[in-house]
Amino acid sequence: MKKRVIFFILVLMIFFTIVPTTQAADSQGLNYLSSKSEYIYNHPGQTIIPYPWNPITSTKVLPFNYTIPAIPGNNLSIRASPDEFASTSFVINAQKDISGIAIEIHDLHDTKGNTIPVDAINVRLVKVWYQAGDEDIGGPNVPRSVLTPELLIKDDALIQVDYINRTNFVRVTINGSQQYIDISSPTAIFPSNAEIYDAASLQPFSLKTNENKQIWLTVHVPNNTPAGDYYGNIAITAPSTSPVLMNLSITVLPFYLEPAPVRYILYYPGKLKTTPVTEIGSDWKIAEQYAKELQNMKDHGISYPQLYQPDYQPDDDLLDTALSIRVASGMPLDRIYLGEWNAHLGNATDAAGLTKVAKLVKNWRNHTTAYGFGATYFLGMDEVRGGLLLSQRDAWQVVHDNGGKIVATSYDTTDPIELTGDILDAANIGTKINATAASVMHRYGHEIYLYNQPQVGIENPAIYRKNYGFTLWSSGYDGAMNFAYQYGFGNNIWNDFDSGHVRDHVFAYPTSDGVIDTIQWEGWSEGVDDTRYVATLMKKEGSDTSARAIVSGSLSKGEDMQTIREKVIDRILISSKITKEQLNIDVFNDVWNLSNNFKFGKIARSP
Repeated sequence: MKKRVIFFILVLMIFFTIVPTTQAADSQGLNYLSSKSEYIYNHPGQTIIPYPWNPITSTKVLPFNYTIPAIPGNNLSIRASPDEFASTSFVINAQKDISGIAIEIHDLHDTKGNTIPVDAINVRLVKVWYQAGDEDIGGPNVPRSVLTPELLIKDDALIQVDYINRTNFVRVTINGSQQYIDISSPTAIFPSNAEIYDAASLQPFSLKTNENKQIWLTVHVPNNTPAGDYYGNIAITAPSTSPVLMNLSITVLPFYLEPAPVRYILYYPGKLKTTPVTEIGSDWKIAEQYAKELQNMKDHGISYPQLYQPDYQPDDDLLDTALSIRVASGMPLDRIYLGEWNAHLGNATDAAGLTKVAKLVKNWRNHTTAYGFGATYFLGMDEVRGGLLLSQRDAWQVVHDNGGKIVATSYDTTDPIELTGDILDAANIGTKINATAASVMHRYGHEIYLYNQPQVGIENPAIYRKNYGFTLWSSGYDGAMNFAYQYGFGNNIWNDFDSGHVRDHVFAYPTSDGVIDTIQWEGWSEGVDDTRYVATLMKKEGSDTSARAIVSGSLSKGEDMQTIREKVIDRILISSKITKEQLNIDVFNDVWNLSNNFKFGKIARSP
């Protein structure tokens, strides 16, 4: 009887799904201006109007798009597992010019006296600025001047935006003196000794009448936090205005997330330098910056940043330092991927050339194995096809003969699979996600990664979450290897207009003491966690049957990623309950059978 009840509950939970409130005005036909007026009527004297907002969306919140496609409200909620990074946000709209706006949050508590401390909640402002496009990272439509949300910052004054002339200025420190410099002109010069610092804590900010500002909250649920519902308040204050109180609730789930079932690899051009590093950019780092960027990637789900550190320094001290920092980061050691600077395999076919390839592979494997890394992956020629791709086969065979592995990247073809899939350990394919291509690589016993769907840099968190999360896993891919954590194409990575035809590729902007995250980076992170929820469900049930049914069915219906995640979470909770109930049934049956066996003499009693 108990099993039937459990099965009935299971069917009901699968049938009823959580449908979140939409952020699109047309989908429900709601009059958002009327809802705003109603909110103001019910909150007399309140000059700041809050709007709960799903942060992982393709809908842009701009400073002066007066009709916000959301309903005003004072409640925010999150469901997350211990040690997970989870995001939520809200938008505030000013009814008059207001300065000195502050956001205050205190500890959250459950009814049993447990606490989520306030320092587990990272509050940042979404900075809207001009970029050289917003739908692609290169091509005929670049550069354009497009106003788009991107940066997650503590100090709104770090970036000044001129809406009339459509320009950006960043605050820098040069020789101890602060000043603003142009970062939106193709000819702008970024001084090599300029330093950039965001504030360590959220700074007060100002809004004009009817101006919008998105507030982004990232909660890192502390490890070992007991499951339950935690409650607290968010206070939005400003001088001479009534404070706005919002209710924040965090439901800590009764399980930990399993590691992602796919591999997350990222091109990372960062390298240590023999001389002191003064310039801010994507290439050269000091050891402290290198360590912080690795940690930032780890926090966003990257397990395998490529290693660009060269081995041709006067000595190997810097390479040793880079490898030591990677080991200390706690990232997996089962494999390591070398960046293109380090994989000069070429396409030699003669004995002398192949001998050089063998020497390169042996040298690198001596380094990587000395620090505990397993498989060492070398890159084939970048984005080549046809005959040039085929010409590398002899060199790749030498890599295999000397214990190395090969990954080749293609921008817009599946040539690496069709022409070299038999010898290629991993194909990094930039075409649209293709389950058939994945099947071909798997028949060879090899792997396939997703690349260029899209490459890094588009200010759209939803597309990264979708393509590099549930869709990636459900299509049978083994991972993603995208370009790049940071890569500047012009004079400086902070200026998106100084290349002329290719936008800077950025997940996190480098500063003088760390990085500044972006909304697209947070979208990627949520996609990684989506696959971790899938892995948790598979671990709970011992198979992928339910996970694949939920994800593939929901994707085919066009459901959004948060809705799919909620379905997966609910199924995990049901499975946990079934497991517990089944355990009780099994224990009862075991005791009953054991008792009967003793009773009827089927088990000999001790004398």
